Amino acid sequence: MLAQLGLLTRLAPGLAPLLEQQAPAALELDEAALVQLVTQRSSLLAEAGFALLLPSGLRQGQRLRVRARTLAAPASKRGKGAPAGGGAGLDLTRMFSFEWQAVLGDRPLSAAELASLERAAALKRPLVRLRGQWSLVDGAAVAGLLRLAVQRAEASGADLLRCALGLGQLDLPPELELAGVEASGPLGTLLAGDLHQRAEAMATPESFRGELRPYQQRGLGWLVFLGRLGLGACLADDMGLGKTAQLIASLLADPLPAPTLVVAPVTLLGNWRRGLERFAPNLVVGLHHGPQRPRTAATLRRQVQDLGPGGVLLTSYGVLSREPPPAWAASAGLPSPARRWKTACMNSGRC
Repeated sequence: MLAQLGLLTRLAPGLAPLLEQQAPAALELDEAALVQLVTQRSSLLAEAGFALLLPSGLRQGQRLRVRARTLAAPASKRGKGAPAGGGAGLDLTRMFSFEWQAVLGDRPLSAAELASLERAAALKRPLVRLRGQWSLVDGAAVAGLLRLAVQRAEASGADLLRCALGLGQLDLPPELELAGVEASGPLGTLLAGDLHQRAEAMATPESFRGELRPYQQRGLGWLVFLGRLGLGACLADDMGLGKTAQLIASLLADPLPAPTLVVAPVTLLGNWRRGLERFAPNLVVGLHHGPQRPRTAATLRRQVQDLGPGGVLLTSYGVLSREPPPAWAASAGLPSPARRWKTACMNSGRC
């Protein structure tokens, strides 16, 4: 045991007074020595096989961090009048207003606890008693947190999504760590990370000429569910399992107020036309491909208007690469960006 104590005190010199005791059993540490033991020596002790039992407030993970919590209404005029993340769909380009929330571990801090942190920071004390237990906090983090506590900011839905996935920090100072993003509405649903559990199979639409199989009904439910959130979906079933039928069924189950653009390889444009005629003969179908396609904004606008709500416009990858969708939307009077895009991986392997 003395040999082990010798190793212990070499790894943690602050514990050297133990060797001065006739029967080493206990040692009282001042605040500075305790902080050094927890922050600088605990990993070394663990690697050497020494178990360091700490109160929950001093364990790793109980760090002082901040969380971005979206407010009830978006910050910019682009989303004026709608709740944050609300509406028929989720526009990830929309700017969301959010406030910073101080958290210790995963629990938010109250105003009284923030006041305790402020007093400790003024006294330059790293140990603070919160919720009946001692917590170790960094002075620089406390100072940064107190600066942010009364501030509000804004970010796009895409930036908030990236930060929720751990791919960004929302311009936080280096001494602070982002604990996550909290939101409501479709954005909150997306951030919850369990979308696949919320999508339910849908029955075959009444206007669909045919009967979907059970796995196709699940695919239909997935497409419609993500579409109503304003998100794109990739349906990647194997060849021959009826991706086209599922996508056509989604157009009938969740119709749009504007035409749908279908982009496919040239060799599959005929398959798409035949599929639409077979499964959804009531839909108006147009073709934007070949030398006879509209070349001016006016003729393209008339072509789209002739399709009407719920219509389908077929085109190829080649045409799309030369005439990007934003230009189409502007010239044809379509919503920009469209409320949602649906993508099916076709037999060519291209999406």
